[in-house]
Amino acid sequence: MPTMSSILKSVRVHMHFPEPQKQCSCHLNDPPPWTGEIHGLSQALLSETPVMKAFWWLVMVVCIMCGTVTTTLVILEYVDGPTATSTTIRLVRISSVFPARLVK
Repeated sequence: MPTMSSILKSVRVHMHFPEPQKQCSCHLNDPPPWTGEIHGLSQALLSETPVMKAFWWLVMVVCIMCGTVTTTLVILEYVDGPTATSTTIRLVRISSVFPARLVK
């Protein structure tokens, strides 16, 4: 009588894994994926002329400074004083535009 282990040894599962593919030549000059996290970083790293590199680094520095100033102003405004929301409830006389309907 066959045992479970002998049955399992006789039955083999073959899995097909695709062969690893080489990178397409059209993507060889693509910037690394992490450069998309900061806008302008890939342009600054891949610019060919020093003038363009300086321009993109300047753009990034200005954007980071503006973001820092804006965030600081929002935090200071929040910490500066309490905020309150007031609501006013007004009773409005409803005209009988729609007829009353009794549900039994």
